[in-house]
Amino acid sequence: GWCVVKHFILNVNTAYIELLEGDVKAAMMLAVAVEWQKRTDDKSVTKEMGQVFWSMTHDDWKFLGFGSRKSQLRIRRKLIDLGVLEEKNKGYPSIKQFNINLDILSERIGGLK
Repeated sequence: GWCVVKHFILNVNTAYIELLEGDVKAAMMLAVAVEWQKRTDDKSVTKEMGQVFWSMTHDDWKFLGFGSRKSQLRIRRKLIDLGVLEEKNKGYPSIKQFNINLDILSERIGGLK
């Protein structure tokens, strides 16, 4: 369904909510991450072995309505445990980069009953 995330309207796939066992906030973050990955331009990403890594800070996530670092970390851990999110630190000072594994996400959604 549709929801408003701070400054834009986002279409959250209801399968994300089901996949994340009713955790709407996590489903919203996953939807933002998938959309962000699709829309990033070549200047804002790192490509490694066919994967696209994009950057977003804690403040960026907070601006989008995802609360404290603790809340963001809880959601990111959930997505990492599902195998759909990969994150890494790059450079100095360290910049957090993310990748949504769309193949695994598709498999997980396909496995829902």
